[in-house]
Amino acid sequence: MSDYKFVDRPDLNRMTKSAGRYNISEDSRARSKVFLDFLFSNREMIKAYDRFLDQYDLSESRFIILMFLLQAPNKTLAPSEIVQKLGATKATVSKMLKVMENKEWVEKTPSTIDKRSVAIKLTKTGEKLINQFYPQNFKAVGQIMSELDESDLQSLTKIITKINKGIQKLSEEMENN
Repeated sequence: MSDYKFVDRPDLNRMTKSAGRYNISEDSRARSKVFLDFLFSNREMIKAYDRFLDQYDLSESRFIILMFLLQAPNKTLAPSEIVQKLGATKATVSKMLKVMENKEWVEKTPSTIDKRSVAIKLTKTGEKLINQFYPQNFKAVGQIMSELDESDLQSLTKIITKINKGIQKLSEEMENN
């Protein structure tokens, strides 16, 4: 993520002036304005959350891996299970696990299923980190979402579901073209 901020964003008035050249409907301009506001808010939210994670030397993916391991039987998973759960490539997960192993958050142990392979086990250090971080994570997320009441949260959940459907439509359209 870049460290720049779009402070001079298009407003509806500027978009209307530009849209006239391209015959863009008023409805499309309004949707584009909301999209840009949402996009910029999302970027700012991610930057703030990433700064929060940095305080613990975590990334979102490292945090998720630690949570997978914490909840796994014997706090152990095969690397292939982590790849599948995270939805990342083997190479990406391998790099993350190497970093986490160097930090002594995880360790490689012989697999109990296949002696030729290894399992990834959460260490006491990793478990201590996640136990310190987890309550603070809820506090940080709570602060980000603190301006939303219960009704807002329900509405936002419905809106996110609808946005995800729109994303899926665009993805399908791009695959078909």
